[in-house]
Amino acid sequence: MTNRPPRAPSATFTSDRRFSRLGNGRHPQAPASPTTKKRRIPTGPPPTNFNCVRRKIMLALTPLELKLKAFHETYLAPTEEIKIKEVKGKWVELIDLVFWKNKQEKSVVVDMKHLETIINKYKNDKTVTNRAEHAQILHLIERHNKFLALYSDVRHQLLHAVVDNLENYCISFFDEAKELDIQPVQEYEDHIISWGIELHEMFNKMVGLQREIRKWGFDVIRYVRRYDKILSYIQQIFEMFCKICKMARRWLSTDELFPRRLQQEVEGFEKRKREIQSRVRSLQMKQNHIAHEIHEKKRTANLVNQKLKSERIHEADVVDWEINIQQHLFKTKDELEAKETVLKDLQRARSATPSFLTSEIREIDRALESVTAEIKTMENHIHCLTLERSKVRRSQSAIAIHVHQLENEAEDKVKTHKRVSQTLSIQDYTLRMCHEEIKSIDIKVAALRRILQLKLSPESARKIYFNALEAAKSAAKPEVTVYEADKERTVSRPRTAPARLSSSRACENPGYAEMRKKGSSTVMLHRPRISSAKSLQRRNNSEFMITELPE
Repeated sequence: MTNRPPRAPSATFTSDRRFSRLGNGRHPQAPASPTTKKRRIPTGPPPTNFNCVRRKIMLALTPLELKLKAFHETYLAPTEEIKIKEVKGKWVELIDLVFWKNKQEKSVVVDMKHLETIINKYKNDKTVTNRAEHAQILHLIERHNKFLALYSDVRHQLLHAVVDNLENYCISFFDEAKELDIQPVQEYEDHIISWGIELHEMFNKMVGLQREIRKWGFDVIRYVRRYDKILSYIQQIFEMFCKICKMARRWLSTDELFPRRLQQEVEGFEKRKREIQSRVRSLQMKQNHIAHEIHEKKRTANLVNQKLKSERIHEADVVDWEINIQQHLFKTKDELEAKETVLKDLQRARSATPSFLTSEIREIDRALESVTAEIKTMENHIHCLTLERSKVRRSQSAIAIHVHQLENEAEDKVKTHKRVSQTLSIQDYTLRMCHEEIKSIDIKVAALRRILQLKLSPESARKIYFNALEAAKSAAKPEVTVYEADKERTVSRPRTAPARLSSSRACENPGYAEMRKKGSSTVMLHRPRISSAKSLQRRNNSEFMITELPE
């Protein structure tokens, strides 16, 4: 019995941007065991452009769909079905009869091919051919053989002519816009990842179902007894084939429309850029107007402040003037009181002076006249000072009112200046945001144009072809990369070693597929990661393509 190598741990197929790398550069789910990757060498001439690749895929899909349709109409149509649970016991009886006639021991396991030979040996035996189960058994054998042939042919064609080309050529060039969040590129990349996962699951599921069908085909008795389950397996594989064909057509249609979507996105971004530029011009005009308004408000506020300062100085002068008038008024009143006292004294002296003292009386009369005149002058001066004081107080009230008005006006000017300055700050922020958005749009448009150039350039398809050719040839070298203690070392490996096919960079590649034991058949999806001219040259170091293990 041949010793098989242990099953490698499975890995989830996904895009490299879905993983965070570990310290040693590996992805979390990558196995540490050494693996090798086999790359199929491209055949035929290189494609002239991506349209040729899509036509090639369509030409490969059409006959496959016709084969599937013919198989369904012949072997899976509802009218061809019978109640298997009721007749499979009679099928076993007919097989036992044929074995008995052929002197076949029941302990000997007979496969489908041997059963067909035995039944054909008795095609002229009426005891065999007259039974209804005879035609049913022949139909069962024919369906089994046709299915295995169909499975091998369709699966091979889907893998090599359809899915290989889809995975390699119908790509989004996502690396050119990885951090830019461009909707068409992101959506197409998400679709590609989703389709890749679904393809991976369907191909590996049908491998398991086909292996069960083939295994049971080596023992016809077990095959017949499980035929209802086998028929459901055949139906499932047929449906998966049809689903893969429909998925391939959706993929092709999406890829064909992808450049148009990119162009529409470019036009949308350019329209948005024009709108933002128009808004920027409007904002700049408003900004200039606001700046002029701020200048005028500031100038007016300075004038008001100067006027307010002058009025306050005038107000202080008027207050001082009023104080001086008040002091002078008080002083004059005191002097008036003193003069009135002198006048009273003179009047008493005049009354007391005898009449014969004429000279003294005349002297007193002159003094009385002088004092009376001075008193009258003082009274007039007091009256004038009182009037002046009233006038000053009225002026002081008017000045106080004016000062209050100027203070309110100055406060309003300050508030207006602050509000206009805040508006200007908002305008500045909005302008910065607009300029940043324009810059972001320019970056996105540049990325979209690069992707458009890659999708429409014939050179891109040719580079993919020749890079795949070079990578396939270099992958044939009997070397394998082993990761041990976070260090790489290269060891030789004989060409006759069991073909455990996967990526030699599986430890770095998050899209490598599940590996199965030797002798089984599985599918490994490898996502292409090409973007610019340099990445086109490096694509085969990190690409994902579908490879097949021998059945």
